[in-house]
Amino acid sequence: MAINPKQVKEKKVKVDSRGKISLKALVPEEVTSYRAKLQEDGTILLCPIVDVELHPEEAWLFKNPKALKMVKDGLKDAAAGRVARLEDDFWDQVDALPDEEDEQE
Repeated sequence: MAINPKQVKEKKVKVDSRGKISLKALVPEEVTSYRAKLQEDGTILLCPIVDVELHPEEAWLFKNPKALKMVKDGLKDAAAGRVARLEDDFWDQVDALPDEEDEQE
């Protein structure tokens, strides 16, 4: 996630009685968590993360780099107007393909 340099703020934050600090005034609303790294000099580096919940039926795509690239390429093609009209019987042909379970037998 890129932070706009115009959004960069510096603010002193105090540790509360439980040893916690609040970063709410420093970060964009969409940040939901941080990756924290303790540097050798004692500095703590916090990298903001925006967590996105995925539906289980969509999560596989992000675990499959080849499929994800194909989807991204397809979206770029569509945005550039590189599209084709499907024949009327296309979905009939897709329905006739064997299911994954059939292929594993």
